[in-house]
Amino acid sequence: MLPGKNINNEFIEEIANALASTLLKDGAAYKWNRDIAYAKLSKFEISGGGLVGFDGQKLVCFQYRLLSLNGKDVLVGMFFKLLEGAEAKRAFDNGLGGVSMDSVAGELHVIASLTGEKYSDFKGGVMR
Repeated sequence: MLPGKNINNEFIEEIANALASTLLKDGAAYKWNRDIAYAKLSKFEISGGGLVGFDGQKLVCFQYRLLSLNGKDVLVGMFFKLLEGAEAKRAFDNGLGGVSMDSVAGELHVIASLTGEKYSDFKGGVMR
């Protein structure tokens, strides 16, 4: 839940940096690009998107959905490491991101548990 937060690009990048720092525990500084591949899945969704980050060695992805539940904003997302080394740099330089099917399935589980929607309600999603 995000009481009183202004959900803008700066806030989303702060979340992505916090996730990278906490989950990867490497203290690296990431440069972020917008990942424009986004499609609304839930009827409670008001926006979403993603970031692709590169620290000189690793390419990571942060994808999120902003839901409105009973007048409260709820941010649901996934963060995962995609590539390393020269391949990661090449992908970042070319504006490429990726998807983790396991992460998408987990995200849909969380959204369904919060909204009461069924998996069949997620049009275009992985689970039908």
